[in-house]
Amino acid sequence: MIDVAYSVDWLTIFSNPQHAFGEVFESNNMGFKVRAYKHGYEATPEYGSIIVVNCGSHLTIGLIHYSEMTVAPGLQAIPAPMRALREQVKNRYPDLEDRLIDTYHAVSIGWYHRGCFYQSRPRRKPLIHDLAFIPNRDFIRAFHNFNGDFRADYVPLLVHVLGTREFIFLADAFFSSLAENFSEDERVSLFKSISTSMARWGVDSNISLVLDRARKILLEG
Repeated sequence: MIDVAYSVDWLTIFSNPQHAFGEVFESNNMGFKVRAYKHGYEATPEYGSIIVVNCGSHLTIGLIHYSEMTVAPGLQAIPAPMRALREQVKNRYPDLEDRLIDTYHAVSIGWYHRGCFYQSRPRRKPLIHDLAFIPNRDFIRAFHNFNGDFRADYVPLLVHVLGTREFIFLADAFFSSLAENFSEDERVSLFKSISTSMARWGVDSNISLVLDRARKILLEG
């Protein structure tokens, strides 16, 4: 359990539908999938970034490991070439958002309930139509803050769900996104927690690969 050092009602903050980037359309105890309302880069999360789902009684925190864009059912499976820039396509088709389906798949890495953060699988999965949000820097820092000590004890969860090989491909984007929110000393604290949590999970050559990627990005930049 991670206590926050200051009082913020994050559940209320992530309760405005107008601020959501999408909503859940599939979920299980390990993760969930979100369909975005808009498909522009400015309105959707990056690969390897953290997102938040309002589950009514709590927030589920997930990490994006896959995204996909497809054509909506009933339309031509392979769109005809348009030879136009994005803005030109958007101007030509004002209803473009309805023609495309942009989805984001996330692994559940934690949750927030009654003022506390937990870096473990939530007790309940999100429901279909639960709203999904892109959190700000303050939330990301609060999620990793344990009385001033910064932790990322959820990394073994990611490795377990994705497998070591897939996680290594994700690692650059994930650790880089994480590092942007913390100082040099705080990144050292994060690395120590990752090393300790991975050691508890087991020690083998695959774990060394994970720690090597974390060390290179969090500590060496």
